[in-house]
Amino acid sequence: MEASNSKKIATCLPLVCAIIITNLCVSPSSKAQQDPLYSQYMFNMLAINPAYSGINNNLNISINSRFQWGGLEGSPKTNTLTANSGFFANKIGLGAIVLRDELGVNQNTEFHLAYSYKISSPDFALSFGLQTGIINYRYNYSELRLKYLDDPDFVPVKESATKVNFGFGIAYKREDFFAGLSIPRILNRNFDDGVSISTRYERHIYATAAFLLKFKPGLQLKPMVLVKGVQGAPVSFDLHASVIINNLMWAGIFTRDLNSYGLMVQLEIKHYKIGYSFELPNKDFAGTNLLTHEIMLSLDLEALPDHIVMMRFF
Repeated sequence: MEASNSKKIATCLPLVCAIIITNLCVSPSSKAQQDPLYSQYMFNMLAINPAYSGINNNLNISINSRFQWGGLEGSPKTNTLTANSGFFANKIGLGAIVLRDELGVNQNTEFHLAYSYKISSPDFALSFGLQTGIINYRYNYSELRLKYLDDPDFVPVKESATKVNFGFGIAYKREDFFAGLSIPRILNRNFDDGVSISTRYERHIYATAAFLLKFKPGLQLKPMVLVKGVQGAPVSFDLHASVIINNLMWAGIFTRDLNSYGLMVQLEIKHYKIGYSFELPNKDFAGTNLLTHEIMLSLDLEALPDHIVMMRFF
């Protein structure tokens, strides 16, 4: 009965997510900081959902580096290190996230700890997660090259503030299905520089769903969708599809709002995964020759007696 009810919850999750996001994202426009973008989030959801910690019953360590619009000075760069593990017969999950995000003179550094409690059976896992951490916002205006150095209304200074934030999430996983809903940073954050108060961060809401379709031995298809909502901005959709060949090579295509397109490839050798992706804006956007590159390294380990490392798709 418990497994049946959990499957019903999972079936409803995408619809519930869409309704929540639609209602929370209708608001006046905002100029607050956006969360970092990823194209290979599907291999480590901990960066956006604390309920993912420990969900695979092993120790996972992942590194992700994203270089957006390569060749453009001051373009976004994001480096993320995550680690998560199951504890106490894999009922409890603990995780850590270290993130460095750069855009122009803006540098954000984040450190978060995640906790999850999991209800599971041999067929499914239903995980509830909490997250807390700090975010340091830094703006070094002295790095700007100003046309007029004697402008009395502009004094290059360093702005810096460290804020605490909290998050939560829920995730449901079977061998052939994954769904999640999360708000990794709940609190909107303002910054007072002594002259004015400005909003530096607005909460983001994420909904994810993925399926595994088996065609024949050695050939599988994994479609996935991520819906992101943030106050004052249109709802964003990421669509992704990967072909998995002999449980060794992944090859995929993806799009973000039909405004950018990309290709992804991943090799899986024993407990190691290495992935690469690149994106290109469509022809309607300026700078269509500016490629975005992303590299991912991941390792699964049996660090505790209750851990198990096996082929996983989510």
